Amino acid sequence: MIMPYRLTSTIIGVSIALTILFLVRKDYIHVRHTLWWFLLAIASIIAGAFPNVVDRIAWFFGVNYPPTLFFSLGFAALFLKILKMDIELSKQEKEIKRLIQRIAILEKRDRGSED
Repeated sequence: MIMPYRLTSTIIGVSIALTILFLVRKDYIHVRHTLWWFLLAIASIIAGAFPNVVDRIAWFFGVNYPPTLFFSLGFAALFLKILKMDIELSKQEKEIKRLIQRIAILEKRDRGSED
């Protein structure tokens, strides 16, 4: 028996949502990072359970093949997520550099007071 794509997409969305809940509960992922993943899960559930919604949104934007819109939005969301991660990583690298400098200054002061 072949599963209809609607059911498959809905199951994938629910699985993503449950996985995110599990990861948050076990403290493997910070709560503030879960918003993106819950949006992905909700989009998958909506696309699976209500494919007409995706068709209507695609028609509104003039897209002839509705899955193209869905994948384009997915790529855009991934791009934004990666960009956000790079921005956060850059901030952390700057902060680590400042902390290393502060520690070096404190260690130098500490050695100077021992003499």
